[in-house]
Amino acid sequence: MKKIFTTVVTIIIATTIWAAEGGTLTVAPDPIDPTQDAVFSYDGTGTNFTNWTPKCFVHAWLDPKDGETFSTGSYSTAWESCNGDAEYDALDAKVKMTHDGVEKSGKYSITINIQSFFNVASEDLSKIKNIGVIVRAQYEGENNKTVNLLKDVSYSATPTIIVAAENANAIYCNNGSIFAEGEFRIYNIAGQDVTKLNGSLQGVYIVKALDGMHKVMVK
Repeated sequence: MKKIFTTVVTIIIATTIWAAEGGTLTVAPDPIDPTQDAVFSYDGTGTNFTNWTPKCFVHAWLDPKDGETFSTGSYSTAWESCNGDAEYDALDAKVKMTHDGVEKSGKYSITINIQSFFNVASEDLSKIKNIGVIVRAQYEGENNKTVNLLKDVSYSATPTIIVAAENANAIYCNNGSIFAEGEFRIYNIAGQDVTKLNGSLQGVYIVKALDGMHKVMVK
């Protein structure tokens, strides 16, 4: 009687799953006021993003707070409009990032005013929990996008109260920003000009307005 030996050959097919790139996303100011400009800076140093200068862009979306629903359904840039395989020159200009100009650098930035960028309805501003960002590169292949990068959004529809040492000429404050009639400058208590940081202020400041110097408290 012959014994029949059956050899079972197991073929293992190795499949490489390409993970999305990492990197670091920072925002100024932080937390983000959806009605103010915010600069999103991405540092992809050490990733493939150092090889794709200067053509990078973002896919972005807004997440509502728990239990909230946006009146429009959702706020998101179309994935097709920021596809890594797409023709870069044909992409929407508002999603294109600015490279820092250093060859083989993985550093990019983009300025986004959430309200205007997504055309957010007024009633939805207070419902925003965070903004999600995926940075993509003009490259056909694997690893042309980052993992989801999330940043908190904070909005208050109630104007912030300011207390002036004397009656100021049309000076008022809203959501961390100081406004005054005509040209004005803002200084912190150390005497540093922080006018360009307007939009993330809190504490005591000196406002130089048309009618003189005024001490104000931003709460």
